[in-house]
Amino acid sequence: MKRENSIFLAVPVAALAVNFLFLQDGTYKIPFLSLILLLAGAFAIGVYAEVKKSSADTKKMLLKTGALVLVSLGIIQAVCALRKNFFGNESVLFKWTCILAMVLVYIVILFVMTGGEITEDTVFLVLMAGLCIRAVYVVLTQVHLFQNDAGTMAPNYGGHLGYIYQFYSKGTLPSGDPRWFDQFYHPPLHHMLAGAWLKLNRLLGRGGGGIDELLQSLTLFYAGCTLGFLNKIGIKMKISCRGRCMALGIIGFLPFGIMMSGAVNNDALMILFDVMALYFTLKWFEEPVMKNILLIALTIGCSMMTKLSGGLIAPAVAAVMLLRVWKDRKEFRKYPAQFLGFAAVVFPLGLWYPVKNLIKFGIPITYVPRLGDNVAQYIGNYGIAQRLFGLQGQFSTLHIVLDNKQPDISYNIPVSIIKFLTFGEGRYYKQNPIIEKLGTGIFYFTMAILALAFIGTLVWLFLRRDNLHARLLSGLSLLVITVAYFKFCFDYPHVCTMHVRYIMLPVYLCFLGLGGLFSETEENGVMEKAGKGVMGLMLVYAVVSALLLFTMEAGLAA
Repeated sequence: MKRENSIFLAVPVAALAVNFLFLQDGTYKIPFLSLILLLAGAFAIGVYAEVKKSSADTKKMLLKTGALVLVSLGIIQAVCALRKNFFGNESVLFKWTCILAMVLVYIVILFVMTGGEITEDTVFLVLMAGLCIRAVYVVLTQVHLFQNDAGTMAPNYGGHLGYIYQFYSKGTLPSGDPRWFDQFYHPPLHHMLAGAWLKLNRLLGRGGGGIDELLQSLTLFYAGCTLGFLNKIGIKMKISCRGRCMALGIIGFLPFGIMMSGAVNNDALMILFDVMALYFTLKWFEEPVMKNILLIALTIGCSMMTKLSGGLIAPAVAAVMLLRVWKDRKEFRKYPAQFLGFAAVVFPLGLWYPVKNLIKFGIPITYVPRLGDNVAQYIGNYGIAQRLFGLQGQFSTLHIVLDNKQPDISYNIPVSIIKFLTFGEGRYYKQNPIIEKLGTGIFYFTMAILALAFIGTLVWLFLRRDNLHARLLSGLSLLVITVAYFKFCFDYPHVCTMHVRYIMLPVYLCFLGLGGLFSETEENGVMEKAGKGVMGLMLVYAVVSALLLFTMEAGLAA
């Protein structure tokens, strides 16, 4: 198996372990028997590697992977102990935060002291670190916390949990007008899969009254697979191991990216299908056969069946297809059948639900509920310059930037993106001074590193000469989704419309572009030093982000 695909073995194992071996509703999340099973599994893998006489590099990689898992288990146990015995004790929390900081810095030193050689094994370890931090978040965070439009898991309730309950309890689509209940207007693929997952768990005797807690293991699976396919896109874009480590190290530790791994809404699955569609588009360009184009159609169709805005990548995909046709214009006859097959898959999959609602209830295909200007979410009709560049008060502290206007947001769209990327919609950074200071630091850190990624991506897109189809796919996807996002913010001037979850794919693509810019740093002395500097920023960002997650979780009541 190629090393790039190893993460796809680790992801389902992590999701299943979280689902069956941890207690999300208990004070301590790791039962003793589960800990024994995890350690026995790790020992069995080591014995298997020894019996198979695996290479020294493979054994070293397994050892480092095991260390990441053990550190993750230690973080979970430490947070549980702090919650139970020292809840609200800032002095104890500060001491444990310092201890964790030293452990993480030690891991970083080990990472750096590898002789400077960064291989596919190193990329795998970065992916594993991103997966582990997501598993820690899911295990420690109850399902009702830090959600968007979650609702209630009960009959006759709206929100995504209410929508999921519809399929879990009845196994059917809602019979009435979807506008009667909040979020039921969304296409149902995520909610169908979630309902089926809960039914399977119930058959296996899992869940009880808090069965909705098990939904997070499913979204952990989506988030882990997304990391894996982002890496595969990086390979198709000819981004080096160093560049992909840089990009995936930041992507893996973006605070809201971690939060998405435990979200019950449909964004995580939509982003996964969009990322898969981009990967299969690059694969089809290299090998334009029917199987590959049908995979593009299937993933775009499923993305739109999850959330209609998943189709925003279609213009970029179409541009790459036209480029391939132009290159093969002398062999054009092989393409009409492929495009017909593409249309026959993508349109029924992606549009059946909104078309059904249009015919049956007169709901526009692109329907989005309007909240009006008499709700707390309303921002106000500020001008373009104010929404893009205006700041409320002085731009000096986190609270002034974020709290000047209720509910906890600025009308400035770029600032709001950073706020959501750092904190989601939560106010947990106000729990105590430790979290506040860490949060303030990572807020500005995220702002700086995202600005660097955006500029680096523009340079990579316009100055690189080869791999035109990959740059076209990435650049157009970024442009179309970003323009649609800003239009959405102005058409619906509310807090919720400025959420970064609508623009996470462009955020991911920006960091991949930054990795692409520094892929071949050995060719240029200045670029090599700059690349090492960005690599160092990535490592520091990962440490600070992990500390923020640790203090956030430890500061919550169990």
